[in-house]
Amino acid sequence: MDKQAEPEPEPRPKPEPAAARSGGASPGIVAPYLFGPDDLAAPRLDAGVHRTLDDYYRWRDRNPDRVAEHVNACTRELERVADRHRHRHHRHLVRAPQALAPERWSTRLSARRRADERERLTHEVNYFAVYNLGEVPSPEVMARIVDGTHVRLPSARRIVADIDERHGVHGVARSLVRHLPELDRVPEVDRLTERLNRLHHALPEDVVAAGAMGKVVRTLAGVLAIGAYDTLDADQPVRVAHLTRLLTAGYAYGAAYAIVDDSFHDVPHDRLPPPDRERYHRLLTHALATGEDVDTAALPDHPLAEELCGLYDLMRTHYPFDRHRNLYRAAQAMYLAQDRDAARTADDVRAQGIRVLYPDIFIKAGMSRIVANILGRRELPDGFYTRALLLKFLSQFSDDLRDVEQDTAAGRLTPFTAPPEVTDSDPLYDLFAYRAYVAAEVFQADPGVCDALEHFGAGKFAEHFAADPARAARLLRRYDVTTEIARFLRTATGLRASAVRALETTDTRLRLRSEQILSRRDPAAVDVRTFTADRLGHINHIVHSANQPGGTGQPAGTGQPTGTGQPAGTREPIDTSQPAGTSQPAETSPHDLDAIRAYALGGHAKRLRPVLTLMLAEGLRVPTRAIEPLLAASELFHTASLLLDDLPAQDNATTRRGRPTAHRVFDEGSVQLAAVSMISSGFGQLARLHEHFPPVRVVEVVAYAGSTLGPERLCRGQNLDLHLARRADDRPVTGTDILEMYRLKSSTSIEAALVPLMMLLGRPDREISLVERYARHAGIVFQIRDDVLDLTAADDLLGKDTGHDTGKVNAVRAYGRAEAERLMHHHLTEAVGACADLRFDTRLLEAMAHHFATRRR
Repeated sequence: MDKQAEPEPEPRPKPEPAAARSGGASPGIVAPYLFGPDDLAAPRLDAGVHRTLDDYYRWRDRNPDRVAEHVNACTRELERVADRHRHRHHRHLVRAPQALAPERWSTRLSARRRADERERLTHEVNYFAVYNLGEVPSPEVMARIVDGTHVRLPSARRIVADIDERHGVHGVARSLVRHLPELDRVPEVDRLTERLNRLHHALPEDVVAAGAMGKVVRTLAGVLAIGAYDTLDADQPVRVAHLTRLLTAGYAYGAAYAIVDDSFHDVPHDRLPPPDRERYHRLLTHALATGEDVDTAALPDHPLAEELCGLYDLMRTHYPFDRHRNLYRAAQAMYLAQDRDAARTADDVRAQGIRVLYPDIFIKAGMSRIVANILGRRELPDGFYTRALLLKFLSQFSDDLRDVEQDTAAGRLTPFTAPPEVTDSDPLYDLFAYRAYVAAEVFQADPGVCDALEHFGAGKFAEHFAADPARAARLLRRYDVTTEIARFLRTATGLRASAVRALETTDTRLRLRSEQILSRRDPAAVDVRTFTADRLGHINHIVHSANQPGGTGQPAGTGQPTGTGQPAGTREPIDTSQPAGTSQPAETSPHDLDAIRAYALGGHAKRLRPVLTLMLAEGLRVPTRAIEPLLAASELFHTASLLLDDLPAQDNATTRRGRPTAHRVFDEGSVQLAAVSMISSGFGQLARLHEHFPPVRVVEVVAYAGSTLGPERLCRGQNLDLHLARRADDRPVTGTDILEMYRLKSSTSIEAALVPLMMLLGRPDREISLVERYARHAGIVFQIRDDVLDLTAADDLLGKDTGHDTGKVNAVRAYGRAEAERLMHHHLTEAVGACADLRFDTRLLEAMAHHFATRRR
């Protein structure tokens, strides 16, 4: 039967019986739709979510008094906490009465502190159980945890306090495990540290800076905490086995979220080409729907693609697809909701209203909690799916409110960044009204749920307003707030710092502390593919600015990097790609040199030469701004050579950078002239280097560029390539001939990206010779790998013709694949050896040589 034709499920608005698990009590539920494991896939999931939201809208509109009372209850809780901390501050300022013995005064203070700590812990445990498990702890379990009887539940506060920030990822991971002694000696801990470290150096720079690693750590800690709670009374072997498995599962979940949500969905379009984005989407949806192996050959050549594939294999090992179908169904629903949410635009909201955002927010938020519990708990209690879905929606609302500034800057669409003219629903009012609905209608005003919503629930966004009073003022101006909400905002804005800290949950503290430590990383230790992608937007900006008529290469209106090769944080990417058609871009002449140059520099280029220059600059601690003309010149020279290489009289290529070659789109003679003009512009860019370097050295660099591009090097190599397969005599082409051609072409191209910077800095001749040696061997590695890919890779993955060298000689045809690869590894060893003899940081150059030997594109 066609799934789309499946009948809509019947409503099930009956109360659900209470259930107990690990001492937890699930309050009775009345809901418009009681979700179960069969409701995790469309269309049942969509129908249930829409029915729930429709019921909420009706309740909200009929019960303004109950919404107002909930807001007032949240405000009273803030006032109570604020009042307590005012008195505590006063007590600290008052000296002990003379009539009272010092030891008695100390005893009273200790008693107060113990009472405060007991109250804090009670709130904390209740919040954890309600928000993470969808249940209220029984009085017996609460008493045992608060009294310290249950020492098996880790203390997030102690985890935060014990983190040794000097050791980065290792310090965070060791503190996390130290408070779960069952994990202290299991080998998975070391593997966890390795995976966290690899992820830390593979995520995009802006994603790391925005706190993605803190989210990964918080997710891992949350899954472990759920598992620890679930096994409070389990035998030691059972507990150890369960928590050990969760080390892997918790990391996989957190890492997948950082990769898919923060990196793939939010990544700028110039960093992730549309074909790659579509490949990820197809692979993810197919894998989660079927549990089948992933075709790794179709994956983009990026560390995050490899990590994501590894995470999928890990999960299938620990959670086999056939036995954990609900896990993969929930993950698929969460991904698809996130994908739809990321694709939605402001125009969609203008046409359909803010409410069009709510269903997918509901699904992706609720499924995130369902996945965490399927991983962390050995068995799910009755009613869990309903509680998880209905509760998490309100948490996502708070997150969107607190992240409004980040989301606005990044262009992400949420209820709080929607166009202000759209007024079908007020998200600020919905934030409070939905909380009131869940507490009063769904959980029947259960005291534990009300406590969680009013204490930490209100506190989670109260801290947001206390940190910056202007935030509340902006909301008051934008929304037509009720008297009760206005009072709440004023109260939250006036909280003392100590009161804010008291309302800060420990999972938030762990996330913030981890973010603080892991938002920085050593640029020279980053995966070279990530290093490249991080800088691609800035390189494109430099190149396209230099290519403008009369362009100086100075990116107008953008911030410049202040570090040594660090990517700028506020640059807007430039989209210069054109549809892969066979005609020139619209409204341009086939003879227009400017259009030809723009087309040639467009597409999704690797920008390998400027990237190599930046890698060397990183090792030498040279600011990016000083070498921008050099970056522009190297890409202009390289692109000009590609225009000429692709011509019918040369390689007669049909595809370049994922699009038709320029001579198939424009007039061939004009393409030749465009290439010559780009070489001329490149020399003009080199002349600008005198702004930052001694003129005499700039002159030397100009002379060097002329010699490398001329008849003794690059042009000689292309001429040799052209005529090796067209010899008039019958002499066979030897491997030596081929390697000489590679040295003159590929090695010279890499050398030209590195040596000019060494010359500009006046580095010793010995170092320049070692850099030349590196380039010589790295270029041969690159080209032999290119020959292998020419035989094995698909055109759409490489972005250029494969197999077009069929009539030409190359290393693989001359030596055979096995011998060619052995030769490639020999030259790789030589390239790395040259780096080892240099007296500055060459880790990026070494890693790039290794990448040349293993790349898939």
